[in-house]
Amino acid sequence: MNLSAPILSQRFIILDTETTGPEPGKDVPIEIAMVECINGKMGEPSSWFVDPGRKIPPSAKAVHHLTETDLIGAPTLEQVWPEVADFCADSILMAHNAAFDLAMLPALMNEPHLCTLRMCRHLWQKGDVSPDGFPLMSHQQQEIRYWLNLEVDTQGLAAHRAGADILVTGAIFLHAVQLYLSWGGEDTAEAFLEFTKRPINITKMPLKGKFFGKPMTEVESGYLEWLFKKGEETGKMDPDLFASVRRELDLRKATQVMVNKGLMEAPAEIAPESEAQLPPEPPIAAPVSTSHTAAFS
Repeated sequence: MNLSAPILSQRFIILDTETTGPEPGKDVPIEIAMVECINGKMGEPSSWFVDPGRKIPPSAKAVHHLTETDLIGAPTLEQVWPEVADFCADSILMAHNAAFDLAMLPALMNEPHLCTLRMCRHLWQKGDVSPDGFPLMSHQQQEIRYWLNLEVDTQGLAAHRAGADILVTGAIFLHAVQLYLSWGGEDTAEAFLEFTKRPINITKMPLKGKFFGKPMTEVESGYLEWLFKKGEETGKMDPDLFASVRRELDLRKATQVMVNKGLMEAPAEIAPESEAQLPPEPPIAAPVSTSHTAAFS
């Protein structure tokens, strides 16, 4: 594998799992789907049912609609693994919320991989407005698909099932690569993977409420300080949001020092947000979900 070669010349394997629940190490896969993407073309999806050796909770069934009946006669993960491993050999793995899927398939954890959820968060921020005039509310696969007006042939596969999800992921990826290149991004797989792994500077408030979609520079300082404090106390806030809030607060403190020294004029004040309007708790880094489109987005 030559990561210095152009992005789309690489052999990517897009994967998705459906599971018995949201907790890696406790829950297990019941379906694995994979499809090859190379030279900008998608291959034919392959999928495997997996016997989890346990009952499937109703909460998981409600996501993927797979039941014990669907899995009658399915092999165990150990039995199906040689075929799965052979399918994804010599490739860059790709998944929407890759941390979840790779945790469900830990033998792949150390393989080169691309997280398209993180890729999307780099390219499009919550509150960005589509050409149709709709703000982006999340980074879930299906919302990104329709927000971008992507035409995706899911080959008649059911939505929220692994086979359909990988085709949507592939379409988003191909669109994202073209956007990245149009911005002057380096056309190598190595550079693109590095781009997706960088810290994300969130410039628009992603949390629902009065300030949703507004530039961080227009969010009231009291709200940012409260949010930062909550992040420090819990240690569970999304790290990119936490760093972006801290960066904005630090910039404001530095600006105030400059104003106090007479080195610059005071910026316009932001109207304060009343304490009663603050949400009771800040959204924390998303729990891993049985549906990758429902994971923190």
